[in-house]
Amino acid sequence: MTTNSNKKSTQKSQPNRIDVAHVAPPGAASRSAATPRSLPPAPVTTISVEFSNADESLRNQAEQLSLHLSEQQRRVDRREASLIGRASEMENELRAARLQVQHQQRSVEDYEKQLAEQQSELKRRLAEVATLQVSAEQDHKSHNEQIEDRETQLQRREAALREREQQVEMTDRRLAHREAQLDLERKRSERQVAHQRQLHATQVEADRQQRERLLRQLDRRNQRSIEAVTVHEHTLLNRLNELDERAADIDRRLRLGLRELARKADDHQQAIRIAEERQQQGENQLDTRRAAVSAMRESLAREQREQREILRETLDLRMAAEILFRQVAKKNGMPETVGQWGQLRARLAQMRDRELAEQHQQRSQIIEVARRLSQRQKEMRQYRDQMLRWRKETMLAFDLQAQNATA
Repeated sequence: MTTNSNKKSTQKSQPNRIDVAHVAPPGAASRSAATPRSLPPAPVTTISVEFSNADESLRNQAEQLSLHLSEQQRRVDRREASLIGRASEMENELRAARLQVQHQQRSVEDYEKQLAEQQSELKRRLAEVATLQVSAEQDHKSHNEQIEDRETQLQRREAALREREQQVEMTDRRLAHREAQLDLERKRSERQVAHQRQLHATQVEADRQQRERLLRQLDRRNQRSIEAVTVHEHTLLNRLNELDERAADIDRRLRLGLRELARKADDHQQAIRIAEERQQQGENQLDTRRAAVSAMRESLAREQREQREILRETLDLRMAAEILFRQVAKKNGMPETVGQWGQLRARLAQMRDRELAEQHQQRSQIIEVARRLSQRQKEMRQYRDQMLRWRKETMLAFDLQAQNATA
Protein backbone atom coordinates (compact mmCIF):
# COMPACT_ATOMS: atom_id res chain seq x y z
CA MET A 1 0.00 0.00 0.00
CA THR A 2 2.82 2.43 0.81
CA THR A 3 4.55 1.75 -2.50
CA ASN A 4 1.31 2.23 -4.44
CA SER A 5 0.54 5.51 -2.65
CA ASN A 6 4.05 6.86 -3.37
CA LYS A 7 3.69 5.85 -6.97
CA LYS A 8 0.36 7.66 -7.31
CA SER A 9 1.73 10.83 -5.70
CA THR A 10 4.75 10.89 -8.00
CA GLN A 11 2.55 10.29 -11.04
CA LYS A 12 0.34 13.25 -10.07
CA SER A 13 3.34 15.57 -9.57
CA GLN A 14 4.89 14.57 -12.95
CA PRO A 15 2.11 13.79 -15.44
CA ASN A 16 4.32 14.22 -18.54
CA ARG A 17 7.05 11.71 -17.53
CA ILE A 18 7.87 9.00 -20.07
CA ASP A 19 9.30 5.80 -18.65
CA VAL A 20 12.07 3.92 -20.40
CA ALA A 21 11.02 0.69 -21.99
CA HIS A 22 11.56 -2.28 -19.71
CA VAL A 23 14.10 -4.81 -20.89
CA ALA A 24 13.94 -8.35 -19.74
CA PRO A 25 17.03 -9.93 -18.17
CA PRO A 26 19.36 -11.61 -20.70
CA GLY A 27 18.98 -15.06 -19.23
CA ALA A 28 15.21 -14.96 -18.95
CA ALA A 29 14.57 -16.49 -22.41
CA SER A 30 17.09 -19.27 -21.91
CA ARG A 31 15.72 -20.05 -18.49
CA SER A 32 12.17 -20.18 -19.79
CA ALA A 33 13.28 -22.39 -22.70
CA ALA A 34 15.17 -24.74 -20.40
CA THR A 35 12.26 -25.14 -17.98
CA PRO A 36 10.43 -28.44 -18.55
CA ARG A 37 6.72 -28.36 -19.23
CA SER A 38 6.02 -30.69 -16.41
CA LEU A 39 7.10 -28.13 -13.77
CA PRO A 40 4.40 -26.00 -12.19
CA PRO A 41 4.23 -22.24 -13.23
CA ALA A 42 4.50 -20.96 -9.61
CA PRO A 43 8.28 -20.14 -9.67
CA VAL A 44 7.95 -18.10 -12.92
CA THR A 45 5.17 -16.01 -11.38
CA THR A 46 7.29 -15.40 -8.30
CA ILE A 47 10.29 -14.24 -10.38
CA SER A 48 8.15 -11.87 -12.48
CA VAL A 49 6.57 -10.43 -9.33
CA GLU A 50 10.00 -9.87 -7.79
CA PHE A 51 11.27 -8.23 -10.99
CA SER A 52 8.17 -6.02 -11.11
CA ASN A 53 8.67 -5.00 -7.48
CA ALA A 54 12.35 -4.22 -8.08
CA ASP A 55 11.51 -2.21 -11.18
CA GLU A 56 8.78 -0.31 -9.33
CA SER A 57 11.13 0.37 -6.39
CA LEU A 58 13.83 1.57 -8.80
CA ARG A 59 11.32 3.79 -10.54
CA ASN A 60 10.13 5.28 -7.25
CA GLN A 61 13.72 5.95 -6.20
CA ALA A 62 14.46 7.58 -9.56
CA GLU A 63 11.34 9.75 -9.27
CA GLN A 64 12.23 10.77 -5.72
CA LEU A 65 15.77 11.59 -6.84
CA SER A 66 14.38 13.62 -9.75
CA LEU A 67 12.11 15.55 -7.37
CA HIS A 68 15.02 16.21 -5.04
CA LEU A 69 17.22 17.40 -7.91
CA SER A 70 14.40 19.63 -9.18
CA GLU A 71 14.08 21.18 -5.73
CA GLN A 72 17.84 21.77 -5.61
CA GLN A 73 17.66 23.36 -9.07
CA ARG A 74 14.86 25.69 -7.93
CA ARG A 75 16.91 26.70 -4.89
CA VAL A 76 19.88 27.46 -7.14
CA ASP A 77 17.61 29.51 -9.46
CA ARG A 78 16.29 31.51 -6.51
CA ARG A 79 19.83 32.14 -5.33
CA GLU A 80 20.81 33.25 -8.82
CA ALA A 81 17.82 35.63 -9.05
CA SER A 82 18.75 37.13 -5.69
CA LEU A 83 22.35 37.61 -6.81
CA ILE A 84 21.21 39.26 -10.05
CA GLY A 85 19.01 41.66 -8.05
CA ARG A 86 21.86 42.55 -5.75
CA ALA A 87 24.18 43.05 -8.71
CA SER A 88 21.65 45.44 -10.30
CA GLU A 89 21.41 47.40 -7.05
CA MET A 90 25.19 47.63 -6.90
CA GLU A 91 25.26 48.84 -10.51
CA ASN A 92 22.72 51.56 -9.69
CA GLU A 93 24.78 52.70 -6.72
CA LEU A 94 27.95 52.78 -8.83
CA ARG A 95 26.18 54.84 -11.47
CA ALA A 96 24.97 57.29 -8.80
CA ALA A 97 28.52 57.53 -7.44
CA ARG A 98 29.89 58.29 -10.91
CA LEU A 99 27.27 60.99 -11.45
CA GLN A 100 28.16 62.50 -8.07
CA VAL A 101 31.86 62.51 -8.97
CA GLN A 102 31.09 64.23 -12.27
CA HIS A 103 28.99 66.83 -10.47
CA GLN A 104 31.81 67.45 -7.98
CA GLN A 105 34.29 67.82 -10.84
CA ARG A 106 32.10 70.42 -12.56
CA SER A 107 31.72 72.29 -9.25
CA VAL A 108 35.50 72.32 -8.77
CA GLU A 109 35.98 73.64 -12.31
CA ASP A 110 33.45 76.43 -11.76
CA TYR A 111 35.08 77.33 -8.46
CA GLU A 112 38.51 77.42 -10.11
CA LYS A 113 37.19 79.88 -12.68
CA GLN A 114 35.72 82.07 -9.95
CA LEU A 115 39.04 82.03 -8.06
CA ALA A 116 40.93 83.07 -11.20
CA GLU A 117 38.51 85.94 -11.77
CA GLN A 118 38.76 87.08 -8.15
CA GLN A 119 42.56 86.88 -8.32
CA SER A 120 42.71 89.10 -11.41
CA GLU A 121 40.26 91.56 -9.84
CA LEU A 122 42.27 91.75 -6.60
CA LYS A 123 45.54 92.24 -8.43
CA ARG A 124 44.05 95.04 -10.50
CA ARG A 125 42.68 96.72 -7.38
CA LEU A 126 46.03 96.42 -5.64
CA ALA A 127 47.80 98.00 -8.59
CA GLU A 128 45.33 100.87 -8.62
CA VAL A 129 45.68 101.40 -4.87
CA ALA A 130 49.49 101.36 -5.09
CA THR A 131 49.43 103.84 -7.96
CA LEU A 132 47.01 106.14 -6.16
CA GLN A 133 49.04 105.98 -2.96
CA VAL A 134 52.30 106.87 -4.73
CA SER A 135 50.61 109.72 -6.56
CA ALA A 136 49.05 111.06 -3.35
CA GLU A 137 52.36 111.01 -1.50
CA GLN A 138 54.09 112.83 -4.32
CA ASP A 139 51.33 115.43 -4.54
CA HIS A 140 51.32 116.10 -0.79
CA LYS A 141 55.09 116.38 -0.68
CA SER A 142 55.23 118.79 -3.59
CA HIS A 143 52.37 120.83 -2.11
CA ASN A 144 54.17 121.25 1.27
CA GLU A 145 57.53 122.05 -0.27
CA GLN A 146 56.41 124.44 -3.03
CA ILE A 147 53.61 126.40 -1.36
CA GLU A 148 55.38 129.73 -1.81
CA ASP A 149 55.76 129.62 -5.56
CA ARG A 150 52.44 128.96 -7.31
CA GLU A 151 53.75 128.78 -10.84
CA THR A 152 56.70 126.59 -9.89
CA GLN A 153 54.31 124.37 -7.92
CA LEU A 154 52.02 124.04 -10.92
CA GLN A 155 54.92 123.12 -13.19
CA ARG A 156 56.21 120.54 -10.75
CA ARG A 157 52.75 119.10 -10.29
CA GLU A 158 52.36 118.89 -14.03
CA ALA A 159 55.68 117.03 -14.12
CA ALA A 160 54.45 114.78 -11.33
CA LEU A 161 51.24 114.22 -13.29
CA ARG A 162 53.22 113.30 -16.39
CA GLU A 163 55.29 110.93 -14.26
CA ARG A 164 52.10 109.45 -12.91
CA GLU A 165 50.80 108.97 -16.42
CA GLN A 166 54.00 107.14 -17.27
CA GLN A 167 53.57 104.99 -14.18
CA VAL A 168 49.98 104.30 -15.19
CA GLU A 169 51.17 103.29 -18.63
CA MET A 170 53.78 101.02 -17.08
CA THR A 171 51.10 99.60 -14.81
CA ASP A 172 48.87 99.03 -17.82
CA ARG A 173 51.69 97.21 -19.57
CA ARG A 174 52.30 95.06 -16.49
CA LEU A 175 48.59 94.35 -16.25
CA ALA A 176 48.49 93.44 -19.93
CA HIS A 177 51.45 91.12 -19.41
CA ARG A 178 49.77 89.60 -16.37
CA GLU A 179 46.54 89.16 -18.29
CA ALA A 180 48.47 87.37 -21.03
CA GLN A 181 50.02 85.09 -18.41
CA LEU A 182 46.59 84.44 -16.89
CA ASP A 183 45.24 83.70 -20.36
CA LEU A 184 48.06 81.19 -20.91
CA GLU A 185 47.35 79.61 -17.52
CA ARG A 186 43.65 79.45 -18.34
CA LYS A 187 44.38 77.78 -21.67
CA ARG A 188 46.72 75.34 -19.95
CA SER A 189 44.02 74.56 -17.39
CA GLU A 190 41.51 74.06 -20.19
CA ARG A 191 43.91 71.67 -21.92
CA GLN A 192 44.39 69.77 -18.67
CA VAL A 193 40.64 69.59 -18.14
CA ALA A 194 40.18 68.41 -21.74
CA HIS A 195 42.89 65.80 -21.20
CA GLN A 196 41.20 64.63 -18.01
CA ARG A 197 37.87 64.45 -19.81
CA GLN A 198 39.48 62.50 -22.62
CA LEU A 199 40.99 60.06 -20.11
CA HIS A 200 37.63 59.75 -18.41
CA ALA A 201 35.93 59.13 -21.77
CA THR A 202 38.51 56.44 -22.54
CA GLN A 203 37.84 54.83 -19.18
CA VAL A 204 34.09 54.96 -19.82
CA GLU A 205 34.62 53.37 -23.23
CA ALA A 206 36.66 50.57 -21.66
CA ASP A 207 33.93 50.03 -19.08
CA ARG A 208 31.35 49.92 -21.85
CA GLN A 209 33.31 47.23 -23.67
CA GLN A 210 33.64 45.17 -20.50
CA ARG A 211 30.12 45.75 -19.24
CA GLU A 212 27.99 46.88 -22.17
CA ARG A 213 24.71 46.21 -20.40
CA LEU A 214 25.63 48.59 -17.56
CA LEU A 215 26.77 51.50 -19.71
CA ARG A 216 23.52 51.48 -21.74
CA GLN A 217 21.86 53.13 -18.74
CA LEU A 218 24.46 55.89 -18.37
CA ASP A 219 23.69 59.30 -19.79
CA ARG A 220 26.16 61.20 -21.83
CA ARG A 221 27.74 64.00 -20.04
CA ASN A 222 26.67 67.43 -21.12
CA GLN A 223 29.55 69.73 -21.82
CA ARG A 224 29.02 73.16 -20.52
CA SER A 225 30.52 76.08 -22.30
CA ILE A 226 32.77 78.36 -20.34
CA GLU A 227 31.10 81.71 -19.81
CA ALA A 228 33.31 84.66 -20.39
CA VAL A 229 33.36 87.10 -17.55
CA THR A 230 33.84 90.70 -18.55
CA VAL A 231 36.28 92.77 -16.58
CA HIS A 232 35.12 96.21 -15.61
CA GLU A 233 37.23 98.92 -17.09
CA HIS A 234 38.01 102.00 -15.12
CA THR A 235 39.17 105.25 -16.61
CA LEU A 236 42.01 107.33 -15.33
CA LEU A 237 41.31 110.40 -13.25
CA ASN A 238 41.17 113.69 -15.12
CA ARG A 239 43.37 116.53 -14.19
CA LEU A 240 41.99 118.50 -11.34
CA ASN A 241 42.21 122.28 -11.47
CA GLU A 242 42.58 122.65 -7.77
CA LEU A 243 45.26 120.73 -5.93
CA ASP A 244 43.34 120.51 -2.67
CA GLU A 245 40.27 118.96 -4.32
CA ARG A 246 42.41 116.42 -6.19
CA ALA A 247 44.25 115.45 -3.00
CA ALA A 248 40.97 115.00 -1.12
CA ASP A 249 39.53 112.92 -3.96
CA ILE A 250 42.67 110.79 -4.05
CA ASP A 251 42.45 110.21 -0.27
CA ARG A 252 38.80 109.26 -0.51
CA ARG A 253 39.46 106.79 -3.36
CA LEU A 254 42.35 105.32 -1.42
CA ARG A 255 40.14 104.61 1.59
CA LEU A 256 37.43 103.13 -0.61
CA GLY A 257 39.98 100.91 -2.33
CA LEU A 258 41.32 99.63 0.97
CA ARG A 259 37.82 98.82 2.20
CA GLU A 260 36.97 97.09 -1.07
CA LEU A 261 40.20 95.10 -0.88
CA ALA A 262 39.39 93.97 2.65
CA ARG A 263 35.86 92.97 1.58
CA LYS A 264 37.19 91.01 -1.41
CA ALA A 265 39.68 89.23 0.82
CA ASP A 266 36.87 88.23 3.21
CA ASP A 267 34.73 86.99 0.30
CA HIS A 268 37.69 85.03 -1.00
CA GLN A 269 38.25 83.37 2.38
CA GLN A 270 34.56 82.49 2.66
CA ALA A 271 34.50 81.01 -0.87
CA ILE A 272 37.55 78.90 -0.05
CA ARG A 273 35.90 77.57 3.13
CA ILE A 274 32.73 76.69 1.20
CA ALA A 275 34.78 74.86 -1.43
CA GLU A 276 36.63 72.90 1.28
CA GLU A 277 33.32 71.88 2.87
CA ARG A 278 31.97 70.71 -0.50
CA GLN A 279 35.13 68.77 -1.19
CA GLN A 280 34.92 67.11 2.24
CA GLN A 281 31.29 66.17 1.64
CA GLY A 282 32.21 64.62 -1.70
CA GLU A 283 34.98 62.58 -0.09
CA ASN A 284 32.62 61.38 2.66
CA GLN A 285 30.09 60.28 0.05
CA LEU A 286 32.80 58.44 -1.88
CA ASP A 287 33.91 56.68 1.32
CA THR A 288 30.31 55.67 2.01
CA ARG A 289 29.94 54.28 -1.51
CA ARG A 290 33.18 52.38 -1.18
CA ALA A 291 32.05 50.84 2.12
CA ALA A 292 28.76 49.81 0.48
CA VAL A 293 30.66 48.18 -2.39
CA SER A 294 32.84 46.30 0.09
CA ALA A 295 29.75 45.10 1.96
CA MET A 296 28.19 43.92 -1.29
CA ARG A 297 31.38 42.09 -2.20
CA GLU A 298 31.38 40.30 1.16
CA SER A 299 27.71 39.41 0.74
CA LEU A 300 28.39 38.09 -2.76
CA ALA A 301 31.28 35.98 -1.48
CA ARG A 302 29.06 34.60 1.28
CA GLU A 303 26.34 33.73 -1.24
CA GLN A 304 28.89 32.00 -3.46
CA ARG A 305 30.13 29.92 -0.52
CA GLU A 306 26.54 28.90 0.21
CA GLN A 307 26.06 27.97 -3.44
CA ARG A 308 29.21 25.87 -3.38
CA GLU A 309 27.91 24.06 -0.27
CA ILE A 310 24.59 23.39 -2.02
CA LEU A 311 26.38 22.15 -5.14
CA ARG A 312 28.60 19.88 -3.07
CA GLU A 313 25.56 18.41 -1.31
CA THR A 314 23.85 17.96 -4.67
CA LEU A 315 26.93 16.20 -6.06
CA ASP A 316 27.07 13.89 -3.04
CA LEU A 317 23.40 13.00 -3.43
CA ARG A 318 23.84 12.52 -7.14
CA MET A 319 26.86 10.24 -6.65
CA ALA A 320 24.98 8.16 -4.09
CA ALA A 321 21.95 7.92 -6.38
CA GLU A 322 24.17 7.02 -9.33
CA ILE A 323 25.91 4.27 -7.38
CA LEU A 324 22.55 2.88 -6.24
CA PHE A 325 21.11 3.16 -9.73
CA ARG A 326 24.11 1.40 -11.30
CA GLN A 327 23.89 -1.43 -8.78
CA VAL A 328 20.18 -1.92 -9.44
CA ALA A 329 20.64 -1.56 -13.22
CA LYS A 330 23.46 -4.12 -13.30
CA LYS A 331 21.41 -6.45 -11.17
CA ASN A 332 18.35 -6.15 -13.45
CA GLY A 333 20.28 -5.82 -16.75
CA MET A 334 19.32 -2.30 -18.03
CA PRO A 335 22.34 -0.91 -19.99
CA GLU A 336 20.26 1.64 -21.95
CA THR A 337 19.01 3.24 -18.75
CA VAL A 338 22.59 3.45 -17.45
CA GLY A 339 23.67 5.26 -20.64
CA GLN A 340 20.78 7.74 -20.41
CA TRP A 341 21.63 8.39 -16.80
CA GLY A 342 25.28 9.11 -17.73
CA GLN A 343 24.16 11.59 -20.41
CA LEU A 344 21.90 13.35 -17.91
CA ARG A 345 24.76 13.55 -15.42
CA ALA A 346 27.06 15.04 -18.10
CA ARG A 347 24.47 17.71 -18.98
CA LEU A 348 24.04 18.62 -15.32
CA ALA A 349 27.83 18.94 -14.94
CA GLN A 350 28.00 21.25 -17.98
CA MET A 351 25.22 23.44 -16.59
CA ARG A 352 27.01 23.64 -13.24
CA ASP A 353 30.29 24.61 -14.92
CA ARG A 354 28.58 27.36 -16.92
CA GLU A 355 26.93 28.78 -13.81
CA LEU A 356 30.24 28.81 -11.94
CA ALA A 357 31.98 30.53 -14.87
CA GLU A 358 29.27 33.22 -15.07
CA GLN A 359 29.46 33.85 -11.32
CA HIS A 360 33.26 34.15 -11.49
CA GLN A 361 32.99 36.61 -14.39
CA GLN A 362 30.43 38.76 -12.54
CA ARG A 363 32.63 38.81 -9.45
CA SER A 364 35.67 39.85 -11.52
CA GLN A 365 33.70 42.69 -13.12
CA ILE A 366 32.49 43.96 -9.74
CA ILE A 367 36.06 43.88 -8.37
CA GLU A 368 37.29 45.83 -11.41
CA VAL A 369 34.60 48.51 -10.95
CA ALA A 370 35.49 48.84 -7.26
CA ARG A 371 39.18 49.21 -8.14
CA ARG A 372 38.44 51.97 -10.63
CA LEU A 373 36.24 53.77 -8.12
CA SER A 374 39.09 53.66 -5.59
CA GLN A 375 41.52 55.02 -8.18
CA ARG A 376 39.11 57.86 -9.00
CA GLN A 377 38.84 58.72 -5.30
CA LYS A 378 42.64 58.85 -5.06
CA GLU A 379 42.78 61.24 -8.03
CA MET A 380 40.17 63.49 -6.39
CA ARG A 381 42.25 63.62 -3.20
CA GLN A 382 45.37 64.56 -5.15
CA TYR A 383 43.44 67.31 -6.93
CA ARG A 384 42.18 68.59 -3.57
CA ASP A 385 45.76 68.74 -2.25
CA GLN A 386 46.81 70.73 -5.30
CA MET A 387 43.94 73.17 -4.76
CA LEU A 388 44.92 73.59 -1.10
CA ARG A 389 48.54 74.31 -2.02
CA TRP A 390 47.45 76.80 -4.67
CA ARG A 391 45.12 78.50 -2.19
CA LYS A 392 47.95 78.80 0.36
CA GLU A 393 50.29 80.33 -2.21
CA THR A 394 47.58 82.73 -3.39
CA MET A 395 46.82 83.85 0.16
CA LEU A 396 50.51 84.47 0.84
CA ALA A 397 50.78 86.55 -2.33
CA PHE A 398 47.66 88.54 -1.36
CA ASP A 399 49.01 89.17 2.13
CA LEU A 400 52.33 90.42 0.74
CA GLN A 401 50.56 92.73 -1.70
CA ALA A 402 48.29 94.07 1.04
CA GLN A 403 51.28 94.73 3.30
CA ASN A 404 53.08 96.55 0.49
CA ALA A 405 49.97 98.59 -0.26
CA THR A 406 49.42 99.63 3.36
CA ALA A 407 53.14 100.29 4.08
